Amino acid sequence: MTRKESGNPRSWCWLDGEVTAATEAHIGIVDRGLLYGDSVFETFRTLHRRGIFVEAHLDRLSQGARLLKIELEYDQEFLQEAIEQVIRCHPDDEDVVIRITLTRGDRLGGEVGPRSCRSRLMVSSSALADSSIGDTAGVSAVVVSHRKIPPCCINPNVKSGNYLSSILARDEAEICGADEGILLSPDGFVTEAACSNLFWISEGQVYTCSDDLVLAGITRSKVLEILEQIGIPCHLGHHRCEHLESASAAFLTGSIRGIIPIRSLQHRLLDDAKGLALIDQLSDQYWKEVEESISRSVR
Repeated sequence: MTRKESGNPRSWCWLDGEVTAATEAHIGIVDRGLLYGDSVFETFRTLHRRGIFVEAHLDRLSQGARLLKIELEYDQEFLQEAIEQVIRCHPDDEDVVIRITLTRGDRLGGEVGPRSCRSRLMVSSSALADSSIGDTAGVSAVVVSHRKIPPCCINPNVKSGNYLSSILARDEAEICGADEGILLSPDGFVTEAACSNLFWISEGQVYTCSDDLVLAGITRSKVLEILEQIGIPCHLGHHRCEHLESASAAFLTGSIRGIIPIRSLQHRLLDDAKGLALIDQLSDQYWKEVEESISRSVR
């Protein structure tokens, strides 16, 4: 591995066996990930300079590549080492966000089809703005008009580089004065937010969309495990928007910030004390399990 420095960058990239400042890393203009979003990716953060639930993310990357029939020629050990290489480029006190991107590779001879492409792997890192652990500030969310792409078009468990639907949802939410947009299915069922999974609380019980319509989020799966451990029912299913709008509390889950309370839903303040206490309990237990996972990986 070679490393090229450019000033004092806070973002690095592993590409073709070389680590450079992210601003110095380049791919060709015929890469199918650039042209068509023909790619899969994973993002996660570090804590104490150790990746959080890395194996789960690499498993999901591999699954997505198989579903799209993109060759992933590297094993987990190789990917782990590439991740470590970009982490080591950062100062010792700096945690980072890691993104692994696997594209189908270059479009060859003007062909739109994927025949004979060779996949391309990139591992990039960016300095984390803050620890975001125990983030209780919360976000505002609204249901947007853009709909979730149905499973008959794209398998929701393919975390593809085609993120236009989420971008449009987030943009619409911002126009409405909110931080996050919640997407409904074409049939009107609550699915997830633009960039995170969604849970809500009603009459002391927790609800979320069933697995057939949403990405099986890594943090989401941990929350489902914790809920089962503490004996709180969680109802996975197809729920109408009216049910979400009657929630007393709600939260989002994601690999960077963990569990994030929704403080305002459809411009209605969510300040139910019991609901917020449950969200705090889930967040505390989640970060405890993160610390334990990191501790095990160091041994």
